[in-house]
Amino acid sequence: MALARALVLEPEVLPARRALRRLDAPSRAELLPELGAILRHDRLTTMLVTHDRARRRRSRSMAVLMAGHIEQLDETARVFHAPVSEVVARFIGVETLVTGR
Repeated sequence: MALARALVLEPEVLPARRALRRLDAPSRAELLPELGAILRHDRLTTMLVTHDRARRRRSRSMAVLMAGHIEQLDETARVFHAPVSEVVARFIGVETLVTGR
């Protein structure tokens, strides 16, 4: 309901922190594609805060914040394929790190 009220106001940026947290997994899985289509159609910038790796990969761009500082702000694919630091790599789930030159 809160999401619907926010969309009616036609904001420039929609903060969607834990917007679907009260839905069960099947309902959330069904609603996410529809919500994504609405947001893309309206060209609405949405700020989604999540720790869910599957949801992170759906975004066009992302910021990795650690201790209140942006560690990397980039296209999502670049963050996952070329993290700028070990901290970012560990956060996105890289398990094996190899140092080299």
